[in-house]
Amino acid sequence: MPTEDARIEKLHRLFHLWAGLSANEIEALPASGSQRRYYRLIANNTSAIGVWNPDVEENQRFIALARHFQKRQLPVPDIFMESPEKQFFLQTDLGELRLFDLLPPTAEKRSLPIETEKLYRKSIELLLRLQFEGGENLDYQKICKPPVFDQQAILADLHYFKYYFLKIFELPFDESALEKDFFKLADKLSQKIPDSFQHRDYQSRNLMLKDEQIYVIDFQGGRRGEMTYDLAALLWQARAQIPPKQREQLFLHYAEGLKNYLKISLEELRDRYIGMVLLRSLQVLGAYGLRGKIEGKPHFYQSILPALDNLKLLLDIWPHWQKTPQLYHCLQQAQSEIPHKLYPSQIGTEYANMGNQKRAENSLLVHISSFSYKKGLPEDASQKHGGGFVFDCRFLDNPGRLEKYKKLSGLDAEVQNFLLQREETHRFIQRVFSLVDEVVEKYIYREFDSLQVHFGCTGGQHRSVFMAEQLAGHLQEQGVKTVLTHRERSSWPTP
Repeated sequence: MPTEDARIEKLHRLFHLWAGLSANEIEALPASGSQRRYYRLIANNTSAIGVWNPDVEENQRFIALARHFQKRQLPVPDIFMESPEKQFFLQTDLGELRLFDLLPPTAEKRSLPIETEKLYRKSIELLLRLQFEGGENLDYQKICKPPVFDQQAILADLHYFKYYFLKIFELPFDESALEKDFFKLADKLSQKIPDSFQHRDYQSRNLMLKDEQIYVIDFQGGRRGEMTYDLAALLWQARAQIPPKQREQLFLHYAEGLKNYLKISLEELRDRYIGMVLLRSLQVLGAYGLRGKIEGKPHFYQSILPALDNLKLLLDIWPHWQKTPQLYHCLQQAQSEIPHKLYPSQIGTEYANMGNQKRAENSLLVHISSFSYKKGLPEDASQKHGGGFVFDCRFLDNPGRLEKYKKLSGLDAEVQNFLLQREETHRFIQRVFSLVDEVVEKYIYREFDSLQVHFGCTGGQHRSVFMAEQLAGHLQEQGVKTVLTHRERSSWPTP
């Protein structure tokens, strides 16, 4: 396994071979759920995204699909060059703006903005092109693995949910009865497999926006399969929380566009779509359990409750529960028990059901700060009874030891990317979030008005600032009022 420095050196050489220029700037981009790592390389006005992935077969699938889609004039990244051993390659720099970034933080409370809804409609039109024009003359057997999203693949998703969600959260169930339900569901959902390309993760984080164009990324897991799976992934993405009325309008927009490619009644399309919404919802809960609870990656852990909100809706609208009673029982249990397992301080029916109104009306103010241990611990910001946490960030790798970061701080993207490349950072973030979330919920319930959370490091400039910003953003997303202070800011060197 090459070190970070070895990966960067390899990409430098590959970039020089492609561009005829030496990159004078390289930026490590935030890690995702996979082992792939991305880097932005820049030389003058030329840039590219360098990719390292030890899974050579996955790289080859991505590259082959990208070139196939380019021939059909679909907006996907260009592949500029790949290394002889196939672990490194260069692709188009599509910037950093994703469709996800244009979603309001509380989409469930209001409609999507008009411009964002327009982009969703364009994304649906692009999805239809990808599925049917992109699937035309595609050699699934040669390129895709597995080539078809069939009954076996559906069962794999269902077992993913069983092992990485039900079992790791220790929800009781009748395994034999659940297996029978899985086979019934897989049989129903695999009865009709259209000749269309299935992306497998067509959601707002995988739709890039550049120069008024939407680009599709991360299609290496694609195969031939049910087209409404991708629509379900887009419209029922847990963190997107698209309001039901707009979700229905977007579904009808897809149904109208589908008429250009396939003859199917609206009733049949809706039944297949809701079935795939259920399957996708179960699959992502398995992913969130694996990536969030086991691997400790905060984004996935934070997505569990929104995904359960989706399942709550499905309990009402999926018309075939009588055929899968054990699965229905499992989902009812998940609704009632998982919030307590995520946040154990939630005790009692009144507290568990206090809802968003009580949160919105609470007077809790969380004081968050960064500081340097060289200058002593922070004072009590509440000026009352005190109470809260002091977290020591000095165990994290220190970007301040590197010359290029010395004049930067945890507010700068370069420092943030440095820290986010390290697994211990993700584990620390998840543990801090989990602990603070428990206390915040209990403080709101007990109507406390002040909580302090302080992060310290050697100089109070990099690691502590980064962590304070992470927690403030996390709490603000939940509607919690915060005051954020970087105590040593006046002493930071000027870039």
